[in-house]
Amino acid sequence: MLIIPVEHQINWKNPPVATLLVILINCIIYFGYQIGDDEKYYQAMRYYEKHELYTNERDLYLQYLKNKDVEQYKQASRLVDREDDKSLRLVIINDLGFDYFLKTALEKKLRTKEIKAWTKNRQEFEALRNEASFIKFGIIPGNVTVEGMLGSIFMHGSIDHLLGNMIFLFILGYSLEIAFGRLAYLSLYMLTGIFANVLYVALEWGEYRPGVGASGAIAGLMGMYVALYGARKIQFFYWVLFYFNYIKVPAFWVFPFWVGKELYGALAANDHVNYWAHLGGLISGFFIVLATKQRLIKVDTDYIDKVDPLADYHQKVARLEQLISDMKLDQARTLCKKIIGEYPNQLDTYRQYYNLLKNRPVYDDPKSEYNQLVFSIFKLPASTDTIKLIADIFDDYYNKTKFDGILRVPKLSLMLSNKFVNNNYYSGAEILVRNLLQTNQFPDGIQKVIYLLGVNYGKQGDKNGQKKYFSVLTKHFPQTEEAKLASMALAIK
Repeated sequence: MLIIPVEHQINWKNPPVATLLVILINCIIYFGYQIGDDEKYYQAMRYYEKHELYTNERDLYLQYLKNKDVEQYKQASRLVDREDDKSLRLVIINDLGFDYFLKTALEKKLRTKEIKAWTKNRQEFEALRNEASFIKFGIIPGNVTVEGMLGSIFMHGSIDHLLGNMIFLFILGYSLEIAFGRLAYLSLYMLTGIFANVLYVALEWGEYRPGVGASGAIAGLMGMYVALYGARKIQFFYWVLFYFNYIKVPAFWVFPFWVGKELYGALAANDHVNYWAHLGGLISGFFIVLATKQRLIKVDTDYIDKVDPLADYHQKVARLEQLISDMKLDQARTLCKKIIGEYPNQLDTYRQYYNLLKNRPVYDDPKSEYNQLVFSIFKLPASTDTIKLIADIFDDYYNKTKFDGILRVPKLSLMLSNKFVNNNYYSGAEILVRNLLQTNQFPDGIQKVIYLLGVNYGKQGDKNGQKKYFSVLTKHFPQTEEAKLASMALAIK
């Protein structure tokens, strides 16, 4: 059975940068580093076979198992009885605990030439084998290292292991990142990953099975999710056998199920899943957030409660549309001005305000309401959305006023033409430049616009258009870098 929270949709205007970064790091580590593990392991196995270590170690391995695990001893003995040396050799190679038993056993033997060679070959084999990432950076309860405690959180045993973990990391991470803030989220992710390893080490002390994977830290995200939402009802997706659906319940209700599932796996399952690490991450994530939210960790409650930050804006827009529908245009214009002052990034209001004024424009007075609005639109920072608005308003304003309005101001023409050429609206820039040239006005910086217009004509294969603008540069701005580039282009036939 699977049950995961799906309370929030992804907002790509505020993307989960930290979550995507963690996913990228995991993928780079796996495909850039871990992908070479097979070759490292095969090299170690070939070394083991070449130096006939199995011949010397088989009986010692049986002795080691007899004292350690009777069931494993019986399984190994059956392999000996069947003369299945290949399988038993692989078991010995993979048993890291035998390394420490063998080291002690060899130290007790007489330091004969044969024993020294055996010891040397054993050490060489272990050095080769231990270069594999899951050993070098895995968390091993019987041999805990800082590298293993931290590095294991970013290691994975297979592509399937990596893919599964990254899917769950994304599903759980993108909303927690927004709720906690990126730095706190990353800190909590690492902290719960460490606690996951600590519980695994504590409950499997003395064992030598390496643990790798982000699942302990991801389980920590699950615990955080429950503690974050508490008694709030949130939506979960669940899957039981062939049936799946959505259910909305208080977040707390799911926590006992998750804990019980991991406990059952740890005590009853016979697989290679590190349930103790899952449990450590889950419990630590839950209690850390429960103890620190709104104290040490600032939570975006508006986000988790789905408070619309633009609710007031939408109410005012609804009121505006009603005023327009009722033909109360003076009140509508007043409200437009107020909305723009409070929400300057909501571009639709600029367009509505302009539509209310354009039918009776006063363009010969720079201080008129119409000109003031147009000027404020022209000054908006250039972006994909604002350029579309600026270009639309420019086209309409130019068709109505030509250059009798504020467009006759050279600095404004320079500012607009720069925005236009840098955002591929060349026709608007050309209108403005042509007027400046006809009136012999050359504000500083216009040479760059002229050069880009010429370059654009060149890209289109219009050599005459290119020559026209490049010739202007060589005539009026001969000392500029743009004129030098233009001269070089004109010289090439």
